[in-house]
Amino acid sequence: RYPEGVSAEGRVSVSFTISETGKVTDVKVLRGADQMLNDEAVRVISSSPDWTPALKDGKPIAIQMLIPVEWCSVKTAIMWADCIT
Repeated sequence: RYPEGVSAEGRVSVSFTISETGKVTDVKVLRGADQMLNDEAVRVISSSPDWTPALKDGKPIAIQMLIPVEWCSVKTAIMWADCIT
């Protein structure tokens, strides 16, 4: 959800770990945009449901993930089809 009152746009690169049990932990902004966009990206990733953990030799392991979260206005999204709202 786009934070209310924010007109900024940009990409927030979020790093996090998926634990052996599939829980999201250690959520961090590696490269941010506006602070409210950064906070919302962290909130969304942190509140995601459990993931399926990675497997190594048939056993679950923790793995580090990196996801870019692209924030753009509806006006920009209409102009650029590759911008996700």
